[in-house]
Amino acid sequence: MTEQKKQKKRIVIVDKLPEKKEKTQKQVSGISLTKEIVKKEDETSYFKDLLDTIPFQKHSYFKRSVCRVDNNQIELIPTLLILVEFLQNNYNVLVKGVFCNLYEGQDFCPYHADSYGTDVYTMSFGDSKEFYTKDNKTKEVTKYLLEDGDILWFSKEWNSENKHSIPKRTRFTGKRISIVFFT
Repeated sequence: MTEQKKQKKRIVIVDKLPEKKEKTQKQVSGISLTKEIVKKEDETSYFKDLLDTIPFQKHSYFKRSVCRVDNNQIELIPTLLILVEFLQNNYNVLVKGVFCNLYEGQDFCPYHADSYGTDVYTMSFGDSKEFYTKDNKTKEVTKYLLEDGDILWFSKEWNSENKHSIPKRTRFTGKRISIVFFT
């Protein structure tokens, strides 16, 4: 990708941070969902670029296609590099690695807590999927809808007190890419 094309793609990302809360759907202590961090006209392009360039592999343990991308590999996937730079520049974080998920059809992710030991940011591209959280003590479930261009953040402290999942849906026929950035 030429530097000119790379620069052109950069400007399609919305420059508003979740702290402004204009587009935040839900905010609970330690977790927030910000809607439409990527402008509508470019979401399809990001989804297609990521689908075409990330070397997803079906993994029986994860029950979906996944790909872990370490820092020294991020620059090999230009669209992913743009998203990493956006996150680092606008959220003042250092991305240590990236885990990519491709959900197709009935793919799901059971309740779990991440083991990164860091705050986690997730960007969603493609078709919408539900995201459930469950408090470890009260067992209270909170439901979020992750749509094209959304970014979800949760702190490492929240992660130690909650679990999260992408529930199985027998009627879901679309595709969704979830890019998990551990910082």
